[in-house]
Amino acid sequence: MSKFISMIMIYGALLGVVLVVACEHNSYHGQDITYLPILDEISLPQGFAVQDDDVTVFDTAAGRIVDVTAHGPLDVSTNNILTYYTITLPQLGWQLEKGGTFSRGNETLTISPETLAQSTRLQFRLEPKSD
Repeated sequence: MSKFISMIMIYGALLGVVLVVACEHNSYHGQDITYLPILDEISLPQGFAVQDDDVTVFDTAAGRIVDVTAHGPLDVSTNNILTYYTITLPQLGWQLEKGGTFSRGNETLTISPETLAQSTRLQFRLEPKSD
């Protein structure tokens, strides 16, 4: 009976470690990480958010086309945003092509940040790679 209890305690401890690692994976310095809808492996810079009506998805014979727009703070420079994705996207298998354009497999992802009067807009467009 005591061996059974020991095993339960070990599994409980392992489960606790897994939960802590999972929670740390989804936060950065105490801040929750927000991911893009549809393109759910791509995170948004801190302070950016996507509204439900800012997502458009089309399925075509050549592949999917996805447009997502996020808005965030005005004080974030567009160069810092592109640097953020230049560092993070290659870890997910995306290769930098030029500027804010990345490719992976048969898809191209273009990230276009723009400073507006009251916020910074971040446009994501995923489309089939053109030959």
